[in-house]
Formats: sequence, C-alpha cells, structure tokens
Amino acid sequence: MTVDRIKMNFIKKLLNTGYISGEHIPTSLIPVMKQARALGLVELDEMHNYIKVLDRVGLVLTLLEKRLLPTEELTLLLDWREYEELCRRILEAFDFTTRRNLRFKFQSRLMELDVVGIRGRDVLVLECKRWSTRFGREARLRREVVEFRRKVELFVEWLRKNAYRLFNIRGKVELIIVPVLVTIWNGKTLVFEGIPLVPLHRLRSFIDEYTNYLDSLAHYTVNTESPQCSLL
Repeated sequence: MTVDRIKMNFIKKLLNTGYISGEHIPTSLIPVMKQARALGLVELDEMHNYIKVLDRVGLVLTLLEKRLLPTEELTLLLDWREYEELCRRILEAFDFTTRRNLRFKFQSRLMELDVVGIRGRDVLVLECKRWSTRFGREARLRREVVEFRRKVELFVEWLRKNAYRLFNIRGKVELIIVPVLVTIWNGKTLVFEGIPLVPLHRLRSFIDEYTNYLDSLAHYTVNTESPQCSLL
C-alpha cells in the first residue's frame, strides 16, 4: 500500500468514526494534526496515538490547504451541508461577510442559494456542487448551469428591493453580483455560458483574481437605494 493510500485510509477512518485510539498516526500527518490541535479542530495525544475530531469541516479545510491528499476524495468525506460550510469558510477567509442557505421569495417562488458573500460592493453567489470528473455529459452540465443562472437572475431582481436589509447597507452602493459554480473535480476553471465552474482547489485563487477578468464572466449590477424588503 502506498504512503498516500495509508494517509487517506487513516483520514477516512478518523472522519467516519470521529476518533482513533491506539493506532499509529502516519508520520507525515503529525505536523498537520498538531496545527489542527492548535486551531481547536482536534484533540491530540501523540503518546497514546489518540485523536478526536472536534470540527470536521475545519479539519478537512486544513488538510486541503496542506495539499497532502486528493481534493476530490477528501471532500467527498463531507456531506453536502458540510461542503457548503467549507465553501463559506473559504469566502470568509477573504473578508467576505457570508450567508449560507439564503432563502428568498420572488414572484411567489421560494428559492434558496447555497452561499452568498459580500465584501464592499462585490457579491459572490456560490452554488456548491459535489461534481467529480465523472459528472457526465455536456447536456446535463448545460441544464445545471442554465438553471443556476436563472436562479441568480431572480435573486438579482429580488435584491433590487432587498439589498438594504440583507446586507445592512447604508446610503447608495452599486453592487456587482457574480455567480460561481464550485465543483470538486481536479481540473481547470471553466467558463460555461458566462458562469465560472471553479474546482474547489482553485477557489482561493479565483476569489483573489476574478475581478481582473470580470468582463468575461456573467455579472449583474444592483443599486441599493430601496429599503423595502421581505427577507425570510
């Protein structure tokens, strides 16, 4: 068994059971586990080979940052709610104020967005998909992207009257809303009908750089003057 497979099997067992006791901790994982302990993500007793997970999402995020294990396989150890929380925390690391599972009603339709973040005038709307390299044909991808873009367009219309309360904005601000579809595949960032499909391992660099090529992405402008709102 390869060293990488030994590490992956150890992490799988740790996340699935919540703790490991009396089992050798792979040497290459000890530094990151010490860091996780310092961050309050795990309890760690090296002498007795004991680890207890206190924050699953935080531990996976730390492992992803260290690039010790495959992004796709590691992320699939989280459920979809945890995956959304992972994406939200990445946004917050870039000073975005975030909301997860934001529900809004427009034209009698109740809809939900996975993650919405605002930083200054910039608003990112994340659709968090656990798509792998085995996702499927282009036709299915097209349907998903079109559906997401339509939902964001309805959110933009709703936001024209509700941004004031949702984001606690005072005075006039022109917001720029950018929809982003986050996946777990290990590939390049793609742009499909204006919507960026960003692999999770590239999300940080995308957030850091997307304003440089905003003109090539689908984006919407909202003026925040109206204070009327009906946030659920």
